[in-house]
Amino acid sequence: MAIEYEKLKNKNTKFGGTDSIEVPKGTTAERTGTELGQVRYNTDLGFLEQYNATGWAGIDAPPTVSNVTGVINENTDSTITVTGSNFKSGSSIVVQGAAVNGLDRTLATTFVNSSELTASTNAAAVNYVGGASFNIKVTNPSGLSAVLEPAGTVDRDPIWSTGAGNLATWSDQPGSQTVSVSASDPDGTGITYSVTSGSLPGNTNLDTNTGAISSSDVTNVNNSTTYTFDISATSNSQSVARTFNIIVNPFPDGTSSGRAATSSTAIRDLGSPSGLYWMNINGSGAVQVYIDMANQGGGWMWLMRGNGNDGQQYGSGEWTNSTSYSESNLQTTPANGGFSKHRGFYTFNNCNAIMVYGTGFSGASSGSTAFMPFTFNSSSTPNSLMFSTSQYMNANTSYSTWRSVFGQDRTGQPRFDRYGSNSNNAYGNTSRGNVGCGQPLMFGFNAHDNGNDVNSGLGTHPNYCGGNPGGFARGSWMGNGGTVRIYARN
Repeated sequence: MAIEYEKLKNKNTKFGGTDSIEVPKGTTAERTGTELGQVRYNTDLGFLEQYNATGWAGIDAPPTVSNVTGVINENTDSTITVTGSNFKSGSSIVVQGAAVNGLDRTLATTFVNSSELTASTNAAAVNYVGGASFNIKVTNPSGLSAVLEPAGTVDRDPIWSTGAGNLATWSDQPGSQTVSVSASDPDGTGITYSVTSGSLPGNTNLDTNTGAISSSDVTNVNNSTTYTFDISATSNSQSVARTFNIIVNPFPDGTSSGRAATSSTAIRDLGSPSGLYWMNINGSGAVQVYIDMANQGGGWMWLMRGNGNDGQQYGSGEWTNSTSYSESNLQTTPANGGFSKHRGFYTFNNCNAIMVYGTGFSGASSGSTAFMPFTFNSSSTPNSLMFSTSQYMNANTSYSTWRSVFGQDRTGQPRFDRYGSNSNNAYGNTSRGNVGCGQPLMFGFNAHDNGNDVNSGLGTHPNYCGGNPGGFARGSWMGNGGTVRIYARN
């Protein structure tokens, strides 16, 4: 007989047929039942739900969580992607575990499709624990959930070991110059480096893998230049920037006033040829001076010249003051000529040697031409090429050459003095009285033998050898027709 379904309420009802049955439906707000076992369709959530011991719960298949990609950093926001199955619109991603101090943190979640969800890590608000592990839980709107455990470890930022500020002071001299920066990742991930603001010195490169900053020939600068830049250390897409600088100074090779050198020897040691260079006189400014690199080891600054019969005798101010005389004559290829004086003759400091060039004098060997170097034998070096008798030059083998150029017949105990040398106080400062041809001179040798003193040199005294007129380089032993050039080296 036919079944009257309307009379079967609460009577272990059975449903037949191949179509469907209709159950009550409504929104979440329209729930009214509180009896265990009630069933309805939730139009807000889109699935059947039942009322059980915990309340209304969805009747649905649970999600599965298979993988998490992306990085959760301790303090930098990022996006993670969770993949799995049976995700729903309205599913949420929850971070669990030690990384959140055991407190579940639900993230703002975007439904992509049934197998993919994304979420912002919201690091600023969540306060993740760097280096700690975390789980990922996905909860569907039905309340059903799944957990991936463990899902990963909270990434920590790179840590700089190189302090901010100046890394190096370079010169723009050709040649290799290198300095390095260094950072590490606490999680052991590799670091890469990049310049993210500012600029390195010209022709300088940063090795992105090692942090080495190097140049084989940094671009020239006109004055001291500070290059400021930020370098970012990056690991797992997380970057930490730090500000550094490198100072580049003009190399003092003497090629311009801004690159003035303080040492003629240093210019020589660069392999520079003879020529005009800029030198810094006593630190008070740059001036051009010709430097001879070809004679007696090179590095000789040309500071004075004169003919033997010029009038600069012993004590003349031209020897002792700081004024230059026809300085331009000394700022070109050396040539003989009338008296000229470079300002550096008086003011170059720390000179350790002088060189006298002479030619055209009578000499002990009918006159010859020579470059004669002399070095200081004092532990301190004077500020001027004119100094007291307490600072002597070394008597050396140049004396025989000196005699062959300028002349002199005494061979015993020669000494080279400057400004105030007087053969009356000959070698060893032994007083000998007015004997021989000894008179003060500005540059030259004195010597004695058989009770007679004699000297020959530059800046001679008017009483030299019986009243011969003094001058730049003149006297009975020397004649008057020669010419002299004076050099110094520091």
